[in-house]
Amino acid sequence: MHTNGFIHADIKIPNVVLHRFPEEDGQMEAPILKICDFGLVQIMDPQLGNKALMKTMCGTKGYIAPEIGSYNTLVGPEIDMWSFGVMLYELCVAYKPTEMRNYRYGSGPIPFRDRDWKKISPLVIKLINECLEMDPQKRITAEEAL
Repeated sequence: MHTNGFIHADIKIPNVVLHRFPEEDGQMEAPILKICDFGLVQIMDPQLGNKALMKTMCGTKGYIAPEIGSYNTLVGPEIDMWSFGVMLYELCVAYKPTEMRNYRYGSGPIPFRDRDWKKISPLVIKLINECLEMDPQKRITAEEAL
């Protein structure tokens, strides 16, 4: 999606679907995750350094990257990676980091409550931290995440 010049701008669990195809012998192939709901998509402009001018704040509360302003914000694929990180976090512990008590959104490093994360792979935690990097220039890209 990013390599084709699009920023989804609303990555969240309800916008990801699991698609399974039956094989010829009736068995099911491995499921494929697909992103849906491109209603807020932003188109990257090469003249803007492969960024998009987001005219109004859009996305879903709790998934919006901290660098998104209220209007006329220059955004890149980094906002999708932030939302992806929030989604991974939520898939691991069943709540978003923004739902943590005493955490102000965008105020600093994302909190990880030890008791909720002790059975989660350190590699998953590392990926989440790289997605939830406050500085969008240091945030992991989709290609790096793969």
